[in-house]
Amino acid sequence: MTPTMATQQLEKTRLMMEHDGAVARIVLDDGKGNVLDHVMMESLQKVLDGLKDKPDVKLITFEGNGKHFSFGASVEEH
Repeated sequence: MTPTMATQQLEKTRLMMEHDGAVARIVLDDGKGNVLDHVMMESLQKVLDGLKDKPDVKLITFEGNGKHFSFGASVEEH
């Protein structure tokens, strides 16, 4: 098991930095389905913007919390 250096929780995503900052794990964390709505997309943008100034990051992974990765875009907002 890899020790986690830091965890950042945003409204619908969670960022975990591992392996001395070389791996960024981004977890979609919005309950059932992890639907990609406006709030989720803003949260992802904040996480990715924060990573662009981290030259030690070599790998970014995306995961979904729960049974499903993501049901995709929000039908209501589309």
